[in-house]
Amino acid sequence: GGLSWPVNKRISEALDDAFYLSFNFVEPTGKRYLLALDVSGSMQWSSCTGSSVITAADGAAAMAMTTARCEKNHTILAFSHKLVPLDVNPSMNLDSVTKAVDRVPMGGTDC
Repeated sequence: GGLSWPVNKRISEALDDAFYLSFNFVEPTGKRYLLALDVSGSMQWSSCTGSSVITAADGAAAMAMTTARCEKNHTILAFSHKLVPLDVNPSMNLDSVTKAVDRVPMGGTDC
């Protein structure tokens, strides 16, 4: 046995479908939200507490996507050398949000 195996496409697609369908069960609060995501390089190599496989950048992107999908009154920014608007909308999937975050130029985060 090895530590790698081929990905089963049907299982992978079913997990993706379940992930996106789960947003139907998030109850909106009706409050206003302002999220400012750190886009510095350290977010790529640090992990979320409790998970060694989810980077802080992926966790932040997932939270931004959840907020955009579930809350009507939201503003999402990124901070690098200054605060900049981050275009995240309810129709985006996690890969699209991650790519939008990656497009923001990195800079010092001591804003």
